[in-house]
Amino acid sequence: MGRHSSPRQWRYYLSILKYALPWILVAVVGVSAVWAGVGALGDDELDPSKGPVVGESEDPKPRDEPTIRATPVEPEGSPEEPEEEIPLITEGMTVQVLNGTTVGGVDQTMADRLEGLGFQVVNVVPAAINYTETTVLWSYAESEDAATRLAERFGWRVKPKPDNLSTQVALHIVVGADET
Repeated sequence: MGRHSSPRQWRYYLSILKYALPWILVAVVGVSAVWAGVGALGDDELDPSKGPVVGESEDPKPRDEPTIRATPVEPEGSPEEPEEEIPLITEGMTVQVLNGTTVGGVDQTMADRLEGLGFQVVNVVPAAINYTETTVLWSYAESEDAATRLAERFGWRVKPKPDNLSTQVALHIVVGADET
């Protein structure tokens, strides 16, 4: 048999299009919503294997824990006395250095500085977000004192680590714009 051709065949195609078009639009919107949701959830992760990710805010999630701002200790006595340095706790303190700036190399400079002080730097990676102030984050209660002393010595911020950072290291030093 031969092909049947009708001048009214376009009506058939039009009816299919009228049926399929709304479902295609629903699918596109649904896929876009899922894509955006997954992207938004994944932005605050800090996984060194995923490479650098730079955000715009300093704190990705509000915390119920108080943020402790370390302040330099004022020396007692006359101004002629040399300032006494705060003793650091370095033994057993493994450190991950994160670059919380857009300036390349500041993380390695900080890692070298910390190794010079006696810390064991085990990882140097980009941070997921930008920081304005250098921040010392501790992973567990035993490393809190070491974090506080380090932050006090240099006038940095100190607080507990967020959930997205590893517990495999004692301290996380996020280099902020104040150190560039």
